[in-house]
Amino acid sequence: MGSAADFIGAQRYHSGGDVPAWLQTGERVQSREQVSGSNRDMGRMVALLERIAAKPAANVAVVRSEDEIVNAMKSRAGEEAIVRAMQRNG
Repeated sequence: MGSAADFIGAQRYHSGGDVPAWLQTGERVQSREQVSGSNRDMGRMVALLERIAAKPAANVAVVRSEDEIVNAMKSRAGEEAIVRAMQRNG
């Protein structure tokens, strides 16, 4: 750890409000504007992830035979799937 004397003559990046700090390699200092922007970006990312999570999961069927397809298509869900496919594809 250094002493306050280590900061005598140190380069200043702006005037007023300076606080001395020792940084480890790879660490950096951010301005208030940068921190605010990061927080805003994080909020946007959280909102996007919440919208993605709110979407219903896709149904996936594993089919082992043609009979399974026929039986599935005879069900109410199968009929609705056919109607939706026809509406999308005109």
